[in-house]
Amino acid sequence: MADNKYWTYSTANVDKVLAEVKSVFDTNLADQIMTAIPTFYFLWKKGKKTYQGGNDIIIPVNYAKNTTAQSYNRYDQLTITPMDTVTALQYKWKTYSVSVSLSGVDLAKCRGKEQIVDMMSQEIDNAKASAQDLLGSDLFVASGSVADNDINSIPLIAGSTTSVGSHDGTTDTWWSPTIVSAAVSFASAGLSNIRTTYNTLCKYKQSDKPDFMVTSQTNFEYYENLGQPQQRITSTDEMDLGFET
Repeated sequence: MADNKYWTYSTANVDKVLAEVKSVFDTNLADQIMTAIPTFYFLWKKGKKTYQGGNDIIIPVNYAKNTTAQSYNRYDQLTITPMDTVTALQYKWKTYSVSVSLSGVDLAKCRGKEQIVDMMSQEIDNAKASAQDLLGSDLFVASGSVADNDINSIPLIAGSTTSVGSHDGTTDTWWSPTIVSAAVSFASAGLSNIRTTYNTLCKYKQSDKPDFMVTSQTNFEYYENLGQPQQRITSTDEMDLGFET
């Protein structure tokens, strides 16, 4: 009976060794296509809200101060003007899908002692990673290129002239993002702009501070180099720079 456990690189390469020795297969599937998606994983690990159904998602927002707050003395006339301080953001559900198609014949072949990699598990893992990769890419789609079915991208959310949650930041100034525009390199003003933006955002609510920053590899490496004078290597086996993307 013929044994087909040989990797011959075409019949012309079959020689004495290949005719007598089986190939060794590594049971670990190497990944040469998926890229790192740190922003997606960061958001995925953060506290998520889960909703059970509903036509859409409505988020009540306190958007204005009650300007009737005042000091008074004895019989001073008090302001009793009705105040409108609450509105709501409205978001559509966004759904993603990925399919896995396997034939019964292929599944029947990939079992028992002849199986090298679990075909079903591998295809499911690839499908999950592919969906995550797409979500990670959609997070950075340009503001004007976000399809109606796609999630709101970071450029869309942080845009100065875009509508998010059924509110337009150009007319509803309380919903306008904080933007520092400067045609300079990160090396000359990047750290200063980060510090200014962070402190500006912290003025609004001390309990809700920025907790992550998205930038390019070039800018990240410059930021990383800023800490080099303070680095101290304590291990003789490895040099841990203390940064993780």
